[in-house]
Formats: sequence, C-alpha cells, structure tokens
Amino acid sequence: MKIVFWGEERQSGTTSNMLAVAEMLSLLRPDARIVVSSIGGKKRVVSSDREGLGAAKKQKDAANKPEIDKNEADFYFLDCGNGKDDRKREVLRKADLVVVNLIQEERLLREFFLYDIHIAPNILILLGRYCSGSKYDREYLEWAYRMAPERFGVISHSVRLQEAAQRGRIRRFIKVESRMPEGEINRQLLGELRGFAELIIKNAEEPFAEAFACPVLKWERAVQEIPAKRKRTKNTKSMENTKNIRRN
Repeated sequence: MKIVFWGEERQSGTTSNMLAVAEMLSLLRPDARIVVSSIGGKKRVVSSDREGLGAAKKQKDAANKPEIDKNEADFYFLDCGNGKDDRKREVLRKADLVVVNLIQEERLLREFFLYDIHIAPNILILLGRYCSGSKYDREYLEWAYRMAPERFGVISHSVRLQEAAQRGRIRRFIKVESRMPEGEINRQLLGELRGFAELIIKNAEEPFAEAFACPVLKWERAVQEIPAKRKRTKNTKSMENTKNIRRN
C-alpha cells in the first residue's frame, strides 16, 4: 500500500508526522515490511519483522544504497512535502492513500476544503500541532466541514516530539514512550498516533468505497440562509399587519 503524506504549505509537519505514524504502525504490525521514503527518491529507512523502523543506516556512498521495490512493502510511506506542481499532483493521484497534513489556521483550512479537497481520490486528514483549546478544534471541523471520524485524525502539539524530530530520534521517542509515557501529554499523543495508524490499517484492509465527498460548509450555508429567513420573516409580518388593517 502506497501512502503519501502531503501538506498544503511548508511547516505543516509532513515529515515528522509521517515518521511518527510509521513508527507507531510498526509497533502495531511488527511483522509488516514498512518502507519510508521521500519524493526525491531517497530511501531513508526500512522495517520488517527482523529490522526495527530506522534500523537501516544511511550509506555514505549513494551508489551502494540498495534499491527498494515499493511493491514489496506492506506499507510504503512517501513524503511528498508541500506544493501542487504537476509532478506532485501525479504522485497524489496515483497513491493508494493520501494523508493531508493541516494545521489549525483558518486560511489554510478554508483554502483546502474549498479548492483542494479533490486533490486525491482517497484521503485522510491529519491535523498536526493540534491544540484542543483552539476555535478550530476537532468538534468544530467535524461540524463545519462534515468530516467523518474515519477520515480524520489529530496529533497534539508536543515539544518532546518536536525535539525528537529535530534530532532525528523519533524512533527512540516512540519506542520509549510507548513502554512508559512521560506525563499525560505524551500519553494522549501516543493514543492519537495509535488511532491514526489504525485508520491506515483499516483503510488498507477495507478501502473506502467512495472518494472523499466535497463537503458543504455548514456555516457558509447558514450565512446564506439567515438573510433569506430574516427577509421572509419581515415580509410575513408585513403581510400579517396588512391583513389585520384590512380586517379592521
């Protein structure tokens, strides 16, 4: 299964989110062969029942790097970065599953759901650096954009995860914290990663029957309906007053 991680803009957390999810998936499916790569063709890590994710070390000589056939992998993760050039659109179109990485910014959310919702036929939404105190929390997005739970996941903001990503130690972070989470924040984070990894597994076993439907923004529809309702209400009251005057 080819899984492409893509972000609307830079700083969407595409790479760190992908590595964290892949690490969690390797814990849930220890017998699965997992390959993590980038759109530039650089194979970073390989996972199987004998090798932990991240066990494959980078070769100093690029010519000695082994070629990895993505068709041999149970889960092939590809970091597509951000942007919408022709090459990336083609990659997204051919993927078995596209994970769209978003953050809680109104402009980015609005632009994606209005213009890019059909960028791939089969997508999952992953909201990174998630803060439950934001106006654009999970409940709001499910309401405003009609997002079904099975298409949507979050990864809470975590300084520890961010530091691990910067140091290239996401594998160690996930492995250690999975055994004994340090604090409620990391416990919640691991639960979110597990939940999203399970969504990917579920999709691999039972692909969505239909492509992601373009949602109607409930709040936009409400804004359009409110003036009409007010106008009808005003006209209705005027007609009632006129009838009462005629009767009298």
